[in-house]
Order: sequence, then structure tokens, then C-alpha cells
Amino acid sequence: MPLDLLLAESRATDWAFITACNPRSAPLDEDANAERMMRLEMIVRGRGLNCFQGEGLPDDGDWPPEPSLLVLGISEADAVSIAREFEQYAIVSGSRGGEARLVWTDAATDGEAAG
Repeated sequence: MPLDLLLAESRATDWAFITACNPRSAPLDEDANAERMMRLEMIVRGRGLNCFQGEGLPDDGDWPPEPSLLVLGISEADAVSIAREFEQYAIVSGSRGGEARLVWTDAATDGEAAG
């Protein structure tokens, strides 16, 4: 599995896929999302973590692809904390040899169901 090899080369066990775009599923323009992604990358790199740019693709064509970061060596708890900071509803997280899983951040504060 290529991700497992990348994790092994980086001496990391855990990973997360995080975006800073479109907080609380409210579409922002490209410039605003780009600025948020720069801030996210600065936070991740500031913690000494390796990351790679990627893109979250929707299951259907109703939502545009979102720039995202694959972050190596980050715990699920830390990834959720960062995602909450950027008002994201969920991340994708995993560990070497394991399956990816969708993790809700409980970023919804207005009583609405996350989604």
C-alpha cells in the first residue's frame, strides 16, 4: 500500500486528511480558501509535521473539489483539534496498516446535524 510505504519512510504511524476550505460547509471564494489553506499548512509545518497537498473529491458533482493536506505523523486528536479551529465538520484519519475512517469534529455549534 503506497500510503503505508510513505508512512514508513517518514517514520510515522498516523495520518490525517484535512482541509481548511469552506468552513461549516459555507462556500468561500477561491482566494479566501487559498488563504485558509496557507494558514493550515503553516500550522502543520510549524509543528514539524510532513504534509502533502491533495484534493478532497465529492461523491457526486454537487460540491467542488476542496484543496486538502495529507498530514503524516499527526494524532487523530490533534487533527480533529486543527479541523475544529478551521470550522470543519470532519476529517479522514488512519494509521499504518489500517483503514481510513471518517471522523466527525463536532464543529457544529448551532444544534444542526453535521454533514
